[in-house]
Amino acid sequence: MLTVDFPPDHVSIVFNKDNSKFASIGNYGSVINIWDSNSFTICNAIGTKGFILRELSFSPNGQELIAITTDCSL
Repeated sequence: MLTVDFPPDHVSIVFNKDNSKFASIGNYGSVINIWDSNSFTICNAIGTKGFILRELSFSPNGQELIAITTDCSL
């Protein structure tokens, strides 16, 4: 088991199908960070334009992310 300390503002973490990348909700729900699992570096950061995120999930093929906001919109 690997233990990694994330800043407290990262509230949800999900891995893609082959575990090569993972996504986290950061900045207290306003940013999606996509990480490389091998190097633990952020590959991409996506701002939510005022929405607060609650949950993330990768699609079955591991290529797309689904984000659910606090008001339950996708």
